[in-house]
Amino acid sequence: MIRIWCLAIIAFSGYSLANENGKVFEVDWDGILGNPKTVDEYVNCLSGSGPCVPHSQELKDVLKDVFSTTCGGCTDKQKELFKYSLQKFIPAHQKEWEKILSIFDPTGEYGPKLEAFAGI
Repeated sequence: MIRIWCLAIIAFSGYSLANENGKVFEVDWDGILGNPKTVDEYVNCLSGSGPCVPHSQELKDVLKDVFSTTCGGCTDKQKELFKYSLQKFIPAHQKEWEKILSIFDPTGEYGPKLEAFAGI
């Protein structure tokens, strides 16, 4: 579940993921989010408490930017996928969401914007 998300949850500042990291969004988010073990692996990677697979590392690399811009550098398709992943991840994994926010949004500035973006 975390795989999806983390996402979901995803970030970059002023550049398009389509150009740099488009593949971050091109995964089976339902498959990731539907697998508790995978969600845990992604959360552990994002939090620095576990190893990263290539996709979770790519996600980790862009997440701060995606959060800070509320996916501002995303294509329309990437925004849809990011929103979808947040809508699936946050309600089902509130504790993990808070952990991710504590790392990528320590001031609490982005979380409310991201939740509003996702309609949560």
